[in-house]
Amino acid sequence: MQIGKESSNKPDRAKSPIKVYSIEDVLDNQSLRDFWNDSIAIPPYIKPKVVVKFAPLYYRIGGMTTKIEDGIYFIQINPAWDLNTAQRTMLHEYVHVLQFHRGMLIEGPGNIVIWKGKFYTWAIPWYQRPWEIHAEKLTDKLFVSEVDK
Repeated sequence: MQIGKESSNKPDRAKSPIKVYSIEDVLDNQSLRDFWNDSIAIPPYIKPKVVVKFAPLYYRIGGMTTKIEDGIYFIQINPAWDLNTAQRTMLHEYVHVLQFHRGMLIEGPGNIVIWKGKFYTWAIPWYQRPWEIHAEKLTDKLFVSEVDK
């Protein structure tokens, strides 16, 4: 670094061998905007507040949604995946926001999860969790990639 020159902490995207994208890039997809406006932010429900950040998640985990308190949610996105996968994952995580916000999905005490009034535990495999099956079905139905356009 040269003294007297301003430096930036942002990577030079043109010189980077890795495709770098931002949270804004992840959110820049019409499927995400449509799902948010048509399914989550509709009356009579109070529009939730969602904070989205990149997180160093386990390599097989694309995203994770946590209910902080009523109406406030935290979504973590794994930045190691390509932009298209990150956008698809974001829609999947928005489905979890919808599930929490509408009371379909409730985290109980300890290892308990309540899905539509039925008790489960986090011990069941991901692909057998009904809330994940629901999120995947909706994501498959609604996600439209715009990355390759």
